[in-house]
Parts: sequence; C-alpha cells; structure tokens
Amino acid sequence: MDWHPARFFDSRTPPSSPFALLILNQPINEDACKILKKHASFTICADGGANRFYALMQRWEKESVELPDAIVGDLDSISPHVRMYYESLHVPVIHDPDQEYTDFTKCIRYIQSRRSAAAAAAAAAAIKDTHNSSATSSVPAPAPRTEETHPAFDVLILGGLGGRVDHAFSQIHHLYTSSRHTPPSPATFTYTDGELYLVSEESVTFVLPRGDNRIHIPGGSRMGPSKSKCTTTEYCTSH
Repeated sequence: MDWHPARFFDSRTPPSSPFALLILNQPINEDACKILKKHASFTICADGGANRFYALMQRWEKESVELPDAIVGDLDSISPHVRMYYESLHVPVIHDPDQEYTDFTKCIRYIQSRRSAAAAAAAAAAIKDTHNSSATSSVPAPAPRTEETHPAFDVLILGGLGGRVDHAFSQIHHLYTSSRHTPPSPATFTYTDGELYLVSEESVTFVLPRGDNRIHIPGGSRMGPSKSKCTTTEYCTSH
C-alpha cells in the first residue's frame, strides 16, 4: 500500500482527497494547523481542544472569523467563556455524555456520522437528478456512482503526541483501536471512511495494514515546501 502523508502539508496545493481536522486538548503545532485548517473540509474540536483552538486564533487575531464547525465531547474541559463565545457565533456544541468512549472517539464517531449523512444526501440528490433526466430524455441516464458520492475521507488529528506521556499513550491506543486496519472489538469504535493521522510537532503517526507498505516523503528534513525536487520512499513490512 502506498502512503503520501506529506500531501496534507503543501500550503500551495490541497490534497486530492478531502479530510477533516480534529483538534485535541493538547499543544497544537501552529504551522501544521495553519496549513491543515486551510484545506480541511471541516474542523472539529474535542471538548477542551476548543480552548486551545480559541487561544491560537486569538494570537492570530482571527478568533471571530476562523471558527470550528463543531465542538464535541462530555464538555467537562471546555471553559465557560469559550463555550459561550462559540455558542454566540452559532457553532454547534454537542454534549455527548457517553462514558464508554473518550472525547477522541466521540469526535471520530461524529465525523463518520456526519460523512454518512452527507453521502446519503448526495446519493439522494444524484438519484433525483437521474430520475429528472430520464423523464425528459429518451436515453436512460447512467446510474450514479457510489464512489463519487462517498470517497475516502481521512482525519488529521492535531495535538496527538504532545503534552503528558499518559495522554500520548492514550492517543496512540485510540489511533490503533479506531483504525480500519486493526481487528474490530466490541468495546471500540472503528473509523471506516478513511485513514487517521496523529500530527505532533515533529511527526505524523498512522497505522499500517499487514503486508508491504511504501511511505513517500518529500526531500528535506521537515514537512512542507522543499526546494529539492527529489523524493524519498521508505519501504516497510507490517505483520
């Protein structure tokens, strides 16, 4: 399987496939956030992640224009001021009290449900257009293509490995259990719409499926635009 994680970090060109940005209650890589927020289909804050996002937007003097698309969690970490501020701007603040799942998983679950609803609406619209076209033409209209209405949809998770070590281990655990490449478990939620990537200050972490994997990275030592035209490919086998 081929992986191109650097495609998300090109400030000039958006990646070919859509993705969501998830902000956790951990230190945020500001450079990565600036690029990812620009290209993300939507941005979700996990409970106290809204505090981090709000503080960052304040530093950028964009808190009133750069808004999350939703805040999801048990809402025990978001500050009253930040919650009231975003609610006043009509940002959905979704209280999910389910104690069987962490805020990380609740957000992943929300993103998948949002994608499913959007795909269902797109499919219904395509069917309606097909019927309308058939009614006005003697030539049968082609059936709508499912892959066009529900393409792969990745999730980029900011704040994954910063802060306390127990939080970092927790994020890796949830990355693994939520990945579609790991065996499902009744006690976990599997994100089936695409890949999950944890983005920290110095790394991008993701789960590889079994078999041969090729990870393509740009020339240079850091993610982002590079003057070098060469690329590097790392080969690895996952068991």
